[in-house]
Amino acid sequence: MNIKHKHAGHVIIIDGQAFKATDSGMWSLTDIWQALKLPKGKQPGQWNNLKDGQYLRAMGFSHSAKAGAKTVTHANKRATLAYAGWVSREFETMVYDAFEAILDMPEVALLVADKMRSIGHAH
Repeated sequence: MNIKHKHAGHVIIIDGQAFKATDSGMWSLTDIWQALKLPKGKQPGQWNNLKDGQYLRAMGFSHSAKAGAKTVTHANKRATLAYAGWVSREFETMVYDAFEAILDMPEVALLVADKMRSIGHAH
């Protein structure tokens, strides 16, 4: 049985580029790094070796795997934001805004409001 994560297939738009989450609710940091032409010194593999990257990997929020000749790093929302903050404050803001834009969609906002009401939060 293949159970999809609640963020499976979610798309975030960063600097005009679309990035889709995997069935496990993770985004490819490697794809983001390559597509947005981030600095060479800010590869996800380098972040993985730092204390924050190691911690988030140990918590299951990110993982890396070989894909042919290269290593690809995937991360959930929390780890993606942490990686973005390591790249730069400006990039962190851009990625944060990309995630927040999902909530700005009226259909999503209505679903969130209904869910909040159903768990006892009327506001």
